[in-house]
Amino acid sequence: MDEFLKNEGFIVIDADCCIYMKRNKRRTIMLSLYVDDLFISSNCKNLCAELKLNLNKRFEMKDLGIVKVCLGIEFNWLPDGTCLLN
Repeated sequence: MDEFLKNEGFIVIDADCCIYMKRNKRRTIMLSLYVDDLFISSNCKNLCAELKLNLNKRFEMKDLGIVKVCLGIEFNWLPDGTCLLN
């Protein structure tokens, strides 16, 4: 996965070796990797769709949609896109 993401132009951020980021002009996409789960966030839906397509070509995966609960944390999404963690 590390090699794949780096080949896609992602870099590992200094704060956490499990978070990858890719910037292109005003567009940013981040991927968090936890064991066998991926969390993708971006300010561009097209970047997310492109990454999911490329991941699906290389790895067997399921898209579970928007995260609602992970590691005991509840994600509450507001209509404006804001996420509250509980």
